[in-house]
Amino acid sequence: MGHVYRRVSDAAHVLRTEDALKHWDCRRASDDIAGIPTHNIGQNVSRIMALLHALAWMRAHGLDQANAQVLDIGAGQGVGLRPFLIAEFAMSQLHGLDLFADRVQEGQRRTPGLDLQVGDATAMPFADRSFALVCEQFSFCHIPDDDAKAAIAREMMRVARDFIVVHDWRMGSASRKLYGVPKRRIREWFPGWQIAARFRSQLWPPIGRPVSRFAPLLYDALRIVNPLVGSWLSVLVPVQKPG
Repeated sequence: MGHVYRRVSDAAHVLRTEDALKHWDCRRASDDIAGIPTHNIGQNVSRIMALLHALAWMRAHGLDQANAQVLDIGAGQGVGLRPFLIAEFAMSQLHGLDLFADRVQEGQRRTPGLDLQVGDATAMPFADRSFALVCEQFSFCHIPDDDAKAAIAREMMRVARDFIVVHDWRMGSASRKLYGVPKRRIREWFPGWQIAARFRSQLWPPIGRPVSRFAPLLYDALRIVNPLVGSWLSVLVPVQKPG
């Protein structure tokens, strides 16, 4: 059953994002077999591995994990924040913002104590440089409006202090209501920040899903081939560290 989508406002970019998410609600319904997304096990593991490798890189390059506050925008039900618990972040360090109240409420039910809030990332309710790390994880790909994504990027830069993570599909499909995030767009949307590290994530779904299900041992081997990797995690750092 799809989400109710109690949205934060009726702004045009919110309505278009809701339309894209409803489309993917229907597509994802076929993934589950007895509640387990067997087609996506390899995909999900690769997504988590990319984040864990990125966190290790950030720790080696100055991330103070013990004191870092983390924000995930478009956090939905908190799926992108839960791997931080595997990496031994405290629940109190993790924060998420999403446009839709029902997604936030479901995330709070699934992970009690996780700070998920309803809000619009084009105008975040946070002070400048509030977070050591600000993430976008498969959120931009569901936002059709490029102006909205540029506004979100400006807000991410405003509230971030040390690192920004952009973890998303590098190409999309308009017919599937999926909107890619290539490197050139990242550079365009985040002036004053540079891509310091990149990590392979998931295979393209037409490859990754059947391999996940029928030949899981082949999955990691295929990820060595760059053209087969559909999603990448980029770590951004300020070109000039604020004083």
